[in-house]
Amino acid sequence: FGSSSVFRFPMAPKSEIPEWDPYTVLGLSTDADAKAIKSRYRKAALEVHPDRNPDDPRAEEKFAKLTRAKDLLLDPALRAKVDQRVEARAERAARQSKQDGQRKKLREELEARERQAEEDRLARLAVARGIARQHKEVVERRKRAREEDRNAMDSEWAEMMHVRRAKEARQECCEGRVT
Repeated sequence: FGSSSVFRFPMAPKSEIPEWDPYTVLGLSTDADAKAIKSRYRKAALEVHPDRNPDDPRAEEKFAKLTRAKDLLLDPALRAKVDQRVEARAERAARQSKQDGQRKKLREELEARERQAEEDRLARLAVARGIARQHKEVVERRKRAREEDRNAMDSEWAEMMHVRRAKEARQECCEGRVT
């Protein structure tokens, strides 16, 4: 590695399993054997080694993480813990995916209920407008009927007054001749 490389990357104790996935770091599947792990590590180490990437400030960090991933996967006890964590993550992702499906279904059901409620509201509004229009028509008809009744009464009153005056005029006329 050359004398210029001094690795001081803070790493978790060797017995602890990191949060990141060593398989992903190395670009391997969970069924990779020791030979595949070593081979992939060698190729990846050449790509990220700090001596080959002096301009990359994160080169040491990448190389240390790559080395830690290799060490975790080559130690059977640690690999078993890593596999448990990877499996737990996969199960959690499956649960979340299922929950996402359930949430989507609930959201769609809620949206359908909201659409139905809006349609019902608009139908009630249309009925209320229809009732209001009918009420207005009834009020207008009653108003016209009252006006017609008033006009008829005024006409009858005028007729009665005319007849009464005519009668009074005849009486006056008749009385004036008699006297």
